[in-house]
Amino acid sequence: MSLVSIVIITTGFGAGLYALVRLNQAMEAKLDAAWSDAARLVQGTYAPVGGVWYRRTPRRLEATIERIGVVADSYIVSTGKTSQAFTRLTATVPNSRGVVLSVYTEHLFASLGKAFGAQDVEVGDPRFDHHFVVKASSEDVARAWLHGVVTEAMCSVPDFRFQLEDGTLQAICGGIVDDGDKLARALRVVAKVAARGSQLEDEWATLASRLGGIVRQSLNFARADLGSFTVNRKGIDLVVAVEREDDALVTTLSAPVAVTLDDDAKAKLAEAVGSLPLARMQLVDAPSVIALRGIQRDEAALDRLLDAFAEVLGERSIGPYR
Repeated sequence: MSLVSIVIITTGFGAGLYALVRLNQAMEAKLDAAWSDAARLVQGTYAPVGGVWYRRTPRRLEATIERIGVVADSYIVSTGKTSQAFTRLTATVPNSRGVVLSVYTEHLFASLGKAFGAQDVEVGDPRFDHHFVVKASSEDVARAWLHGVVTEAMCSVPDFRFQLEDGTLQAICGGIVDDGDKLARALRVVAKVAARGSQLEDEWATLASRLGGIVRQSLNFARADLGSFTVNRKGIDLVVAVEREDDALVTTLSAPVAVTLDDDAKAKLAEAVGSLPLARMQLVDAPSVIALRGIQRDEAALDRLLDAFAEVLGERSIGPYR
Protein backbone atom coordinates (compact mmCIF):
# COMPACT_ATOMS: atom_id res chain seq x y z
CA MET A 1 0.00 0.00 0.00
CA SER A 2 1.41 3.35 -1.03
CA LEU A 3 2.02 6.22 1.36
CA VAL A 4 -0.66 8.24 -0.44
CA SER A 5 -3.21 5.48 0.15
CA ILE A 6 -2.28 5.28 3.82
CA VAL A 7 -2.65 9.05 4.17
CA ILE A 8 -6.03 9.01 2.43
CA ILE A 9 -7.32 6.13 4.60
CA THR A 10 -5.99 7.74 7.79
CA THR A 11 -7.50 11.09 6.88
CA GLY A 12 -10.83 9.51 6.05
CA PHE A 13 -10.83 7.53 9.31
CA GLY A 14 -9.96 10.68 11.27
CA ALA A 15 -12.68 12.68 9.54
CA GLY A 16 -15.21 9.95 10.21
CA LEU A 17 -14.18 9.73 13.85
CA TYR A 18 -14.37 13.51 14.19
CA ALA A 19 -17.85 13.53 12.62
CA LEU A 20 -18.94 10.77 14.99
CA VAL A 21 -17.64 12.66 18.01
CA ARG A 22 -19.38 15.84 16.89
CA LEU A 23 -22.61 13.92 16.29
CA ASN A 24 -22.39 12.39 19.75
CA GLN A 25 -21.74 15.81 21.28
CA ALA A 26 -24.77 17.22 19.47
CA MET A 27 -26.94 14.33 20.72
CA GLU A 28 -25.70 14.81 24.27
CA ALA A 29 -26.40 18.54 24.06
CA LYS A 30 -29.93 17.82 22.85
CA LEU A 31 -30.51 15.35 25.69
CA ASP A 32 -29.08 17.77 28.26
CA ALA A 33 -31.41 20.50 27.01
CA ALA A 34 -34.45 18.19 27.10
CA TRP A 35 -33.72 16.83 30.59
CA SER A 36 -32.93 20.30 31.93
CA ASP A 37 -36.24 21.48 30.50
CA ALA A 38 -38.06 18.55 32.14
CA ALA A 39 -36.39 19.35 35.48
CA ARG A 40 -37.59 22.93 35.19
CA LEU A 41 -41.16 21.82 34.38
CA VAL A 42 -41.36 19.58 37.47
CA GLN A 43 -39.26 21.87 39.67
CA GLY A 44 -36.54 19.26 40.00
CA THR A 45 -32.78 19.13 39.58
CA TYR A 46 -30.74 17.65 36.74
CA ALA A 47 -27.16 16.36 36.70
CA PRO A 48 -25.75 15.51 33.24
CA VAL A 49 -23.47 12.59 32.39
CA GLY A 50 -20.20 13.01 34.26
CA GLY A 51 -16.90 11.36 35.09
CA VAL A 52 -14.08 10.10 32.90
CA TRP A 53 -14.86 8.15 29.73
CA TYR A 54 -14.17 4.72 31.27
CA ARG A 55 -16.27 5.39 34.41
CA ARG A 56 -19.23 7.50 33.45
CA THR A 57 -21.97 8.49 35.88
CA PRO A 58 -25.39 8.45 34.17
CA ARG A 59 -27.58 11.51 33.75
CA ARG A 60 -29.98 11.89 36.66
CA LEU A 61 -33.06 14.00 37.32
CA GLU A 62 -34.65 14.21 40.78
CA ALA A 63 -37.97 15.78 41.70
CA THR A 64 -40.71 15.66 44.32
CA ILE A 65 -44.17 15.53 42.74
CA GLU A 66 -47.40 15.09 44.73
CA ARG A 67 -45.19 14.38 47.78
CA ILE A 68 -43.56 11.49 45.91
CA GLY A 69 -39.83 11.49 45.24
CA VAL A 70 -39.16 10.50 41.61
CA VAL A 71 -35.78 9.83 39.98
CA ALA A 72 -35.11 9.63 36.24
CA ASP A 73 -31.92 8.17 34.83
CA SER A 74 -30.70 6.29 31.77
CA TYR A 75 -28.78 3.06 31.34
CA ILE A 76 -27.46 0.80 28.59
CA VAL A 77 -27.92 -2.95 28.23
CA SER A 78 -25.28 -4.67 26.12
CA THR A 79 -25.52 -8.14 24.61
CA GLY A 80 -21.93 -8.08 23.37
CA LYS A 81 -22.80 -7.44 19.73
CA THR A 82 -25.42 -4.74 20.22
CA SER A 83 -26.51 -2.36 22.95
CA GLN A 84 -29.79 -0.68 23.83
CA ALA A 85 -30.30 2.50 25.85
CA PHE A 86 -33.27 2.89 28.20
CA THR A 87 -34.89 5.67 30.21
CA ARG A 88 -35.89 4.64 33.74
CA LEU A 89 -38.13 6.46 36.21
CA THR A 90 -38.18 5.22 39.81
CA ALA A 91 -40.32 6.06 42.85
CA THR A 92 -40.82 4.61 46.31
CA VAL A 93 -44.51 3.75 46.78
CA PRO A 94 -46.23 4.17 50.16
CA ASN A 95 -48.65 1.49 51.37
CA SER A 96 -47.71 -1.02 48.68
CA ARG A 97 -46.11 -3.91 50.55
CA GLY A 98 -47.16 -7.15 48.89
CA VAL A 99 -48.61 -5.35 45.86
CA VAL A 100 -47.25 -6.57 42.51
CA LEU A 101 -48.37 -4.87 39.30
CA SER A 102 -47.00 -4.98 35.77
CA VAL A 103 -48.53 -2.73 33.12
CA TYR A 104 -47.37 -2.52 29.54
CA THR A 105 -48.70 -1.68 26.09
CA GLU A 106 -50.52 -4.34 24.13
CA HIS A 107 -48.37 -5.98 21.42
CA LEU A 108 -47.99 -9.27 19.59
CA PHE A 109 -46.34 -11.19 22.38
CA ALA A 110 -48.91 -10.03 24.93
CA SER A 111 -51.65 -11.18 22.57
CA LEU A 112 -50.02 -14.58 22.28
CA GLY A 113 -49.72 -14.72 26.06
CA LYS A 114 -53.42 -14.13 26.50
CA ALA A 115 -54.18 -16.74 23.83
CA PHE A 116 -52.25 -19.32 25.82
CA GLY A 117 -53.94 -18.44 29.10
CA ALA A 118 -51.67 -15.82 30.65
CA GLN A 119 -53.51 -13.75 33.24
CA ASP A 120 -54.65 -10.38 31.99
CA VAL A 121 -56.57 -8.19 34.44
CA GLU A 122 -59.17 -5.85 32.96
CA VAL A 123 -59.63 -2.85 35.23
CA GLY A 124 -62.90 -1.55 33.77
CA ASP A 125 -61.60 1.48 31.82
CA PRO A 126 -62.30 0.62 28.14
CA ARG A 127 -59.58 2.86 26.70
CA PHE A 128 -56.97 1.60 29.17
CA ASP A 129 -57.98 -2.06 28.81
CA HIS A 130 -57.76 -1.77 25.03
CA HIS A 131 -54.17 -0.52 25.04
CA PHE A 132 -52.58 -2.13 28.11
CA VAL A 133 -51.89 -5.57 29.51
CA VAL A 134 -52.02 -5.82 33.31
CA LYS A 135 -50.49 -8.62 35.37
CA ALA A 136 -51.10 -8.49 39.12
CA SER A 137 -50.72 -10.42 42.37
CA SER A 138 -54.38 -9.58 43.04
CA GLU A 139 -57.01 -8.62 40.48
CA ASP A 140 -58.95 -6.68 43.11
CA VAL A 141 -55.89 -4.66 44.15
CA ALA A 142 -55.11 -3.96 40.49
CA ARG A 143 -58.64 -2.64 39.89
CA ALA A 144 -58.49 -0.45 42.99
CA TRP A 145 -55.01 0.86 42.16
CA LEU A 146 -55.55 1.42 38.44
CA HIS A 147 -58.57 3.66 38.72
CA GLY A 148 -59.80 7.00 37.43
CA VAL A 149 -57.11 9.63 36.96
CA VAL A 150 -54.38 6.97 37.27
CA THR A 151 -55.44 5.03 34.16
CA GLU A 152 -56.12 8.28 32.32
CA ALA A 153 -52.59 9.46 33.11
CA MET A 154 -50.96 6.16 32.11
CA CYS A 155 -52.68 6.31 28.72
CA SER A 156 -50.71 9.52 28.03
CA VAL A 157 -47.34 7.67 28.21
CA PRO A 158 -47.88 4.40 26.30
CA ASP A 159 -44.15 4.01 25.57
CA PHE A 160 -43.43 3.16 29.21
CA ARG A 161 -43.70 -0.21 30.93
CA PHE A 162 -44.65 0.06 34.62
CA GLN A 163 -43.56 -2.42 37.29
CA LEU A 164 -44.55 -2.14 40.96
CA GLU A 165 -42.93 -4.62 43.31
CA ASP A 166 -41.29 -4.61 46.76
CA GLY A 167 -42.54 -1.06 47.38
CA THR A 168 -40.78 0.36 44.32
CA LEU A 169 -42.33 1.56 41.07
CA GLN A 170 -40.26 1.64 37.89
CA ALA A 171 -41.34 2.96 34.50
CA ILE A 172 -39.02 2.09 31.64
CA CYS A 173 -39.02 2.89 27.94
CA GLY A 174 -36.60 2.07 25.14
CA GLY A 175 -34.21 4.84 24.14
CA ILE A 176 -33.30 7.99 26.01
CA VAL A 177 -36.22 10.42 26.03
CA ASP A 178 -35.14 13.55 24.16
CA ASP A 179 -38.32 15.59 24.64
CA GLY A 180 -38.56 17.65 27.81
CA ASP A 181 -42.37 17.82 27.80
CA LYS A 182 -42.67 14.05 27.35
CA LEU A 183 -40.20 13.33 30.15
CA ALA A 184 -41.94 15.77 32.53
CA ARG A 185 -45.29 14.19 31.71
CA ALA A 186 -43.93 10.71 32.39
CA LEU A 187 -42.48 11.85 35.73
CA ARG A 188 -45.88 13.22 36.75
CA VAL A 189 -47.56 9.96 35.75
CA VAL A 190 -45.13 7.90 37.84
CA ALA A 191 -45.81 10.16 40.83
CA LYS A 192 -49.56 9.76 40.31
CA VAL A 193 -49.34 5.96 40.16
CA ALA A 194 -47.06 5.86 43.21
CA ALA A 195 -49.34 8.16 45.22
CA ARG A 196 -52.26 5.78 44.75
CA GLY A 197 -51.27 3.75 47.85
CA SER A 198 -51.73 6.77 50.11
CA GLN A 199 -54.87 7.83 48.25
CA LEU A 200 -56.55 4.48 48.84
CA GLU A 201 -55.80 4.79 52.56
CA ASP A 202 -57.23 8.33 52.57
CA GLU A 203 -60.32 7.21 50.62
CA TRP A 204 -60.97 4.50 53.20
CA ALA A 205 -60.80 7.00 56.07
CA THR A 206 -63.04 9.44 54.16
CA LEU A 207 -65.57 6.69 53.45
CA ALA A 208 -65.68 5.75 57.14
CA SER A 209 -66.22 9.38 58.12
CA ARG A 210 -69.00 9.97 55.60
CA LEU A 211 -70.80 6.83 56.73
CA GLY A 212 -70.57 7.98 60.34
CA GLY A 213 -68.00 5.34 61.22
CA ILE A 214 -64.88 5.17 63.36
CA VAL A 215 -61.74 3.70 61.79
CA ARG A 216 -60.41 0.64 63.62
CA GLN A 217 -57.64 -0.16 61.11
CA SER A 218 -56.46 2.06 58.29
CA LEU A 219 -56.35 0.43 54.85
CA ASN A 220 -52.96 -1.27 54.69
CA PHE A 221 -52.04 -3.81 51.99
CA ALA A 222 -49.43 -5.47 54.20
CA ARG A 223 -52.10 -7.05 56.43
CA ALA A 224 -54.40 -10.02 55.81
CA ASP A 225 -57.23 -7.88 57.21
CA LEU A 226 -56.51 -4.76 55.22
CA GLY A 227 -58.70 -2.29 57.09
CA SER A 228 -61.92 -1.84 59.06
CA PHE A 229 -64.26 0.69 60.64
CA THR A 230 -67.30 0.50 62.92
CA VAL A 231 -70.66 2.09 62.17
CA ASN A 232 -73.59 2.30 64.55
CA ARG A 233 -76.95 2.03 62.80
CA LYS A 234 -80.25 1.83 64.69
CA GLY A 235 -78.34 1.06 67.89
CA ILE A 236 -76.40 -1.81 66.31
CA ASP A 237 -72.62 -1.78 65.84
CA LEU A 238 -71.70 -3.00 62.36
CA VAL A 239 -68.14 -3.60 61.22
CA VAL A 240 -67.12 -2.79 57.65
CA ALA A 241 -63.84 -4.42 56.66
CA VAL A 242 -61.67 -5.31 53.68
CA GLU A 243 -60.19 -8.81 53.96
CA ARG A 244 -58.20 -11.27 51.89
CA GLU A 245 -59.87 -14.50 50.86
CA ASP A 246 -57.28 -16.58 48.99
CA ASP A 247 -56.11 -14.32 46.14
CA ALA A 248 -59.23 -12.15 46.21
CA LEU A 249 -60.36 -9.21 48.35
CA VAL A 250 -63.81 -8.83 49.85
CA THR A 251 -65.56 -6.00 51.65
CA THR A 252 -67.57 -7.40 54.54
CA LEU A 253 -70.40 -6.01 56.66
CA SER A 254 -70.74 -7.98 59.88
CA ALA A 255 -72.45 -8.06 63.28
CA PRO A 256 -71.86 -10.44 66.24
CA VAL A 257 -75.33 -11.97 66.01
CA ALA A 258 -77.25 -14.46 63.90
CA VAL A 259 -80.42 -13.53 62.07
CA THR A 260 -83.45 -15.41 60.72
CA LEU A 261 -84.84 -14.20 57.42
CA ASP A 262 -88.42 -14.35 56.22
CA ASP A 263 -89.37 -13.47 52.65
CA ASP A 264 -89.78 -9.78 53.44
CA ALA A 265 -86.33 -9.59 55.03
CA LYS A 266 -84.74 -11.42 52.10
CA ALA A 267 -86.36 -9.03 49.63
CA LYS A 268 -85.26 -6.01 51.66
CA LEU A 269 -81.63 -7.14 51.73
CA ALA A 270 -81.66 -8.13 48.06
CA GLU A 271 -82.97 -4.68 47.13
CA ALA A 272 -80.32 -3.01 49.28
CA VAL A 273 -77.52 -5.11 47.75
CA GLY A 274 -78.72 -4.01 44.31
CA SER A 275 -75.91 -4.04 41.76
CA LEU A 276 -73.16 -4.47 44.33
CA PRO A 277 -71.11 -7.63 43.54
CA LEU A 278 -72.28 -10.05 46.24
CA ALA A 279 -69.70 -12.72 47.12
CA ARG A 280 -71.67 -14.45 49.90
CA MET A 281 -74.20 -13.89 52.63
CA GLN A 282 -73.95 -15.83 55.89
CA LEU A 283 -76.60 -14.88 58.45
CA VAL A 284 -77.87 -18.00 60.23
CA ASP A 285 -74.80 -18.27 62.48
CA ALA A 286 -73.05 -15.53 64.43
CA PRO A 287 -71.36 -13.42 63.30
CA SER A 288 -73.71 -12.56 60.46
CA VAL A 289 -71.81 -11.43 57.36
CA ILE A 290 -72.56 -9.88 53.99
CA ALA A 291 -69.47 -10.08 51.77
CA LEU A 292 -69.01 -8.04 48.59
CA ARG A 293 -66.31 -8.71 45.99
CA GLY A 294 -63.40 -6.27 45.82
CA ILE A 295 -62.80 -3.01 47.69
CA GLN A 296 -66.19 -1.29 47.74
CA ARG A 297 -66.14 2.51 47.82
CA ASP A 298 -69.68 3.39 46.70
CA GLU A 299 -70.79 5.53 49.62
CA ALA A 300 -74.49 5.69 48.70
CA ALA A 301 -74.77 1.95 48.04
CA LEU A 302 -72.98 1.01 51.27
CA ASP A 303 -75.08 3.49 53.26
CA ARG A 304 -78.26 1.93 51.91
CA LEU A 305 -77.04 -1.62 52.63
CA LEU A 306 -75.91 -0.74 56.18
CA ASP A 307 -79.37 0.66 56.99
CA ALA A 308 -81.14 -2.39 55.58
CA PHE A 309 -78.79 -4.78 57.37
CA ALA A 310 -79.27 -3.00 60.70
CA GLU A 311 -83.04 -2.98 60.24
CA VAL A 312 -83.13 -6.73 59.57
CA LEU A 313 -80.85 -7.40 62.52
CA GLY A 314 -82.97 -5.27 64.82
CA GLU A 315 -86.16 -7.04 63.87
CA ARG A 316 -85.05 -10.64 63.50
CA SER A 317 -81.66 -11.15 65.17
CA ILE A 318 -80.95 -13.97 67.61
CA GLY A 319 -78.53 -12.44 70.08
CA PRO A 320 -77.80 -9.49 72.35
CA TYR A 321 -79.48 -6.92 70.05
CA ARG A 322 -82.91 -8.52 70.14
